[in-house]
Amino acid sequence: MMTSPGVLIFYKPKGMTSFQSIDAIKHRFNVKKIGHAGTLDPMAEGILPVLFNDTTKLSSYIMDHDKEYSATFKLGVATDTYDNDGRVVSECDISTCDVSDSHIVSVLQSFVGLINQTPPAYSAIKINGVRSYEHARNNHEIELPARPVMVHSIALHDVTLPFVRILVACGKGCYIRSLVHDVGEKLGTHATLTELIRTRVGNMMVRDSVSEESLSRVTQLEPFLKRETDILSDRFERIIVSKETEHYFHIGNITRAVQEVLRNEHLPKVNGKPIQIVNEKSDLIALVTVNGHDMTVLRVFNR
Repeated sequence: MMTSPGVLIFYKPKGMTSFQSIDAIKHRFNVKKIGHAGTLDPMAEGILPVLFNDTTKLSSYIMDHDKEYSATFKLGVATDTYDNDGRVVSECDISTCDVSDSHIVSVLQSFVGLINQTPPAYSAIKINGVRSYEHARNNHEIELPARPVMVHSIALHDVTLPFVRILVACGKGCYIRSLVHDVGEKLGTHATLTELIRTRVGNMMVRDSVSEESLSRVTQLEPFLKRETDILSDRFERIIVSKETEHYFHIGNITRAVQEVLRNEHLPKVNGKPIQIVNEKSDLIALVTVNGHDMTVLRVFNR
């Protein structure tokens, strides 16, 4: 039986790569087309949005969602990967530094907002077509440029020295490993990530996630799948179209489909932002953008 389009809010366990996770799901449920929206490192756990069939077209849009993490780091230790999977390159005595709660909070708050962040050398960013971590593993000298990332908030959750736990809400492209490393430097010491849990992606919450154990007890995925329209609802408005308009999209008569959508009196006034085109059953038909009297079709979904 073919798996329906949709999103599985999968709880990736520690010790598995994101690819290993979706590959296991693919083979267990005999899925034809599968993908994910946002890699988690093997040492990390938490929400991994898994996409099925046509829903894989939404990967880049879901990756753009804001995210939240629970992160624990150890002060006084630096590794080459910025986490405890790496090789220790330096250690120092934190007793000579101000690591009081108040100072830690002050330093954390200095990283809230739009910041310039240098990704870790051990990352999946490509340099001349080669992943950065491959360069690093081969001891190649590389220098990744800093880039702007948004950190919405950082809350201090617990301090049990030398360990500190924080809660981070951030935008796309923020490396928590780099954030932890930079916090350590600003505290006058080192810091290495020891635990990372992704607790939210957009409106997908960890409490709604499905574990590997839960999947091992079932033979069908459908009861666990979320509609694409619900996953996108916190970012993109939607418009319901008639069966006739839906038909135009599906047969490739995009010119007529665009005409029908533009004359719809319920068309949201959100110039330049993606709009969900859905049918009366809330199935996603297309993603479009509208600028004045012009409409661009970004994606069409076959149902």
